Amino acid sequence: MASRQQRLKIRLIFYPELVDHYSFPGKAKWLKDQGGLLWQINRPNNPHVIKTGHSSGLPIDPSFIDEDIVNDGDVDDLCNSIAELLEKLDGAS
Repeated sequence: MASRQQRLKIRLIFYPELVDHYSFPGKAKWLKDQGGLLWQINRPNNPHVIKTGHSSGLPIDPSFIDEDIVNDGDVDDLCNSIAELLEKLDGAS
């Protein structure tokens, strides 16, 4: 039996419409206008955050965000959180 992380990787292969990075507010609005969902992944106390002052580093308007995923564990925890959200989507369709 495949682990949840392996199943997630397989699902991502079959969802080519998934986009892994929306850094500009205009792109987020476009995604929402197309009926898309925007999930934000936040890592508290991330030591690798780069603050450049560039518009791509500005936060996305919270009104565009459908799910806020807190990434405060390991890779397996993050994969499990994403897999749970994808399973909810499958149940809703």
